[in-house]
Amino acid sequence: MTKERVVYFDYLRVFAMLAVIVLHIATQNWENGDVYGFQWNVLNFYDSLVRWGVPVFVMISGALFLGRKVEIKKLYTKNISRLAVAFIVWSVFYALWLPLSKLVLTGENTLSLNTIASEIITGAYHMWFIPMIIGLYVCLPIIKQFTENKKVTEYYLLFSFIFAFAVPEILNIIKDFFGFQIIESFSKLLSDMHLDMLLGYSFYFVLGYYLSNKEFTKKQRGALYLSGVSGFIITVLLTALASRKTGSAVETYYLNFNVNVLFEAVAVFVLFKKMNFKNEKINRLMFNFSKYSFGAYLVHIFVISLLIAVGINTSIVNPLLSVPLVSFIVIVASFLISFIINKIPFINKWVV
Repeated sequence: MTKERVVYFDYLRVFAMLAVIVLHIATQNWENGDVYGFQWNVLNFYDSLVRWGVPVFVMISGALFLGRKVEIKKLYTKNISRLAVAFIVWSVFYALWLPLSKLVLTGENTLSLNTIASEIITGAYHMWFIPMIIGLYVCLPIIKQFTENKKVTEYYLLFSFIFAFAVPEILNIIKDFFGFQIIESFSKLLSDMHLDMLLGYSFYFVLGYYLSNKEFTKKQRGALYLSGVSGFIITVLLTALASRKTGSAVETYYLNFNVNVLFEAVAVFVLFKKMNFKNEKINRLMFNFSKYSFGAYLVHIFVISLLIAVGINTSIVNPLLSVPLVSFIVIVASFLISFIINKIPFINKWVV
């Protein structure tokens, strides 16, 4: 391993990828399940457990890009262009694959030029992540100014936390559990403030840089870990209670801009940062898995669709077992396919 490489980023990237796959498996049969039933609550447990995956991905990118000098020309010709090409290629693939597979399996024909064109533009449901990251890269020279001064960084993170996380979640809790309609007026007032710079994924981008450079005492780390566990428990409870109140699945408290999800992400990031990774063999292995994680992210929905086609999903057995079992299959297959694609010259530099 090179001295310049931050080893814990490799571990974080791999485990964040695993978390995303588990999340997409756990959401199967969740939306239409019986919110009072045991199986639905098991799915809610697994789903709540891994909600930190996407925020951690963004935090890793922020720590890497805000922690070094990046030339704008290189940013566009290498980083942004590579992501754009990958988005186009995989959008075309999924725009054709998903309706064709549905046609073969069910006889339902959803193929049309308008549908395909729309799917190519928007991408499959997991590909929203790529335009979001491209947007952050485009704004990188501006965002970087937030990190030039520690006080400005902390000011930005504080007010973003208040207006993007704390206030909206408090309003959601009051609306969902107490039914005060006046809350809609407060929500509109918040919207009318147009604090757009504080409300996006740039928060996680800057937070990743901030946490990667900040040292915490043992007591502070303990508090962060406790808040992460609390965030997970709160995610489980609020989702279950809100769903039971409405009689159907409610995903409000799963969203990335909730305090409970933020606490999970921070705890995981700091935990991996503090761990000692001294085994060079394992470090090398994680380095290799890290290289294939982006490809695994792109392809894992394809693997999931294949498994569904042959009847393998979370309903095959009790979800306590089916979620980790199906997740394991998807993880192995996705990384294997990514590994194969990464061995193909030229394509490996632009598609995965």
